[in-house]
Amino acid sequence: MTPASRTIAASASTTYTINITRTGGFTGSVTLSVTGLPAGATGSFNPNPATAATSTLTVTTSGSTPAGTFPLTIKGVSGSLTHTASATLVVTGCDGNCQN
Repeated sequence: MTPASRTIAASASTTYTINITRTGGFTGSVTLSVTGLPAGATGSFNPNPATAATSTLTVTTSGSTPAGTFPLTIKGVSGSLTHTASATLVVTGCDGNCQN
């Protein structure tokens, strides 16, 4: 996953690139999910499920998202196969343009 850490202000959004490494002849689609997001934040993947070598995770925060450091866990599942990756989201205080 790149980058491993992102820093944004509340009410902003950022992206991470999820790299999907296919081994052993695996060619199936991978369904992605994220846990660890702070209150007021959402995460979405494009594409999801992923069939290509990458997917983009977009994390969007709101004006009510608290400041802090949040460890994220990204999980990829395909059939009985599961893999996780870690990233960090750092949310700073509102930059003066916060909207809920």
